[in-house]
Amino acid sequence: MLSPNASIFGNLSHATSKALLGLQRSTNKALSVSATEVAITKGNSGDASYSARMSSLSDRKKIEVQNIQNFLTYAQIQDAGLENVLQVMDRMASVAGSASNDLISSSERGMYHAEFESLQKNLYDLQSTKFQGHYIFQESVDFDSGLNETEQNPTAPDTYEHRNVDSTDDSYYSGLTTLSRWTATKDVRYDRGTLTLKVNAGTAPERFYVKQGANNILFDSSWWQTAGSAYNQDFDQFVIQYSPGESTTYNYSYLDSDLDGVDDNSSYNSGSSGSMTNFNGDPILTNSAQANETQLSVIVESRSLFQAEARFDALLSDDVLSVDVGGQKVNLSPALFSTLYDVSVDSNENASTAAARILNELDNVLKQRGNLASMVNDLSISADRLSSYVIAEQSNLAKKERDYAETAIDLVKKNLRSDVTSSLLVQSRGINRNLMSKLL
Repeated sequence: MLSPNASIFGNLSHATSKALLGLQRSTNKALSVSATEVAITKGNSGDASYSARMSSLSDRKKIEVQNIQNFLTYAQIQDAGLENVLQVMDRMASVAGSASNDLISSSERGMYHAEFESLQKNLYDLQSTKFQGHYIFQESVDFDSGLNETEQNPTAPDTYEHRNVDSTDDSYYSGLTTLSRWTATKDVRYDRGTLTLKVNAGTAPERFYVKQGANNILFDSSWWQTAGSAYNQDFDQFVIQYSPGESTTYNYSYLDSDLDGVDDNSSYNSGSSGSMTNFNGDPILTNSAQANETQLSVIVESRSLFQAEARFDALLSDDVLSVDVGGQKVNLSPALFSTLYDVSVDSNENASTAAARILNELDNVLKQRGNLASMVNDLSISADRLSSYVIAEQSNLAKKERDYAETAIDLVKKNLRSDVTSSLLVQSRGINRNLMSKLL
């Protein structure tokens, strides 16, 4: 009879422990392996391809959801900032309304003036707000107050020069001396940016140009003609982009101002959106911007009716956030508003002008909030839909991996039984040899 301390029992114990350790390792590996890997090891290329594709799509959707959530955070911060802007501008309008009363005392006017300047500083401080290194807001400057043909006494630095100037580009009105000039000038505080210029000349053409500093003409339409009388039918729009060291560019488009679905001005110009010529065959001219020059003037030379609007946006392309939603790019730019740094309430006339400017800015901010709310709503719906897809796909993958894991564990168990049987067979052969040697 074998002793309890016989070496055979030690050998059997070692073999069993080794087999159990193999079971543990194999089970862990089976549980951690992906459905794709298991399918490949089983030679099932169809399941492997399906699982790999589903896993890749699911991972991509998870990243997309995360990007949308970051995008929505940016939008929510921007919206909260615009709400603050509205509150500040609303107070500014109230102060300007009180200061427009010419019966108030000088001490009262001084208090209104001090509060108004403090509110202007609040708007200016908001311009520095950032999210993950991106500006939330940018300065926007309106030039419209100096571009009104009925305005004969605009507030400086805007000027009306009456009929005492002669254009350097007089190819259409050659020999006539009835030219008048209107100029709207602002210190925009940047030497680069985007100027959106909307013009309606009518069939009697006008010259529209943009000047940086005293002499550098960035953009010159030459004599530009549109349909109608300038007070009906469509506007033309030029989006001009300039920056020191780069070529000044523009993008032309017509605006369906009369909502008839027809480009009324198509017969009065030709060319591509960035390379246009007027009715007379003269090209639009551009020049490069100068560094550190922040004064910008929008000028109209005219002998008849005209309409012109201009707005400067200090918008840098690096501050535009973009997110991929279902293969479509959605962009969110810094919100644009004026800090109203160029208006004052130091007199009742200036206060009245400031009140009108503030009302225009309030309308601009409200429109931006409306557009932002619409975008946030659409993106929130997209994020919820993508999250649902991710949950469903992950659940499907998890089920496949559980099924594959159960199959793998069964295979490990069978291998374990085989290992134990083989080990016992080896040990029994050893016992048999020991017995035979002792009997002989």
